Amino acid sequence: MLFSAESFTAFVEEPIGPLTVHPRIYREEPPPGTTEQCVGIQTLGAADYIGREINVEAAPVPWSELYAGALTFIKIATEKNGYIIPDGDVFGIEDDSVSYRVRHVAATAGQDLPDQYQLTLRYSRKHGYRANDIKRRLTVPGGVDGVERLIGTATPEARAELRKMRESEALAEGIGGRLVVTRPADEPPQNPGRTGNARVVPFGKRTGL
Repeated sequence: MLFSAESFTAFVEEPIGPLTVHPRIYREEPPPGTTEQCVGIQTLGAADYIGREINVEAAPVPWSELYAGALTFIKIATEKNGYIIPDGDVFGIEDDSVSYRVRHVAATAGQDLPDQYQLTLRYSRKHGYRANDIKRRLTVPGGVDGVERLIGTATPEARAELRKMRESEALAEGIGGRLVVTRPADEPPQNPGRTGNARVVPFGKRTGL
């Protein structure tokens, strides 16, 4: 890879980037009924920082959008008080302009695929993209405390769910983010679904947290 002197200096000052985490781009067939090009990202070098590589599932947006998501995931993990976003949680920008869901994927036997982190782009306002399987959700007022008021603590399942939420809340706040809990809009309020959003800005810019 060749860079201008100015670009090289910028990359050296920001070590988690093209010099150490390479984006390996792959292409998938577009969704039925569309002709948009769908590309995904498989990182090479993320494991040096977080122990696993990252696969960003293909979406009809520029590959640089997906690469930014992968770098953000790494930076959340490597900042002071950083952490690996839990399996099933969501992270995005404070203004809800972009959002990714996280999956911790175990190695697949017989396919020579190691453990990896999988990111799925849920929506990108800039590129007018929204995943087909996203359902409308409502924010639970009061966050985790609001969920506790809805589901109570009488059952082991409720207590376990609340414990997971409070752990995610503490982790998000530890890096200057916050946790937002939502529930499906078409289900009763007593059945909130968990969406832990560690709100961060791509490439570690801290404005708007």
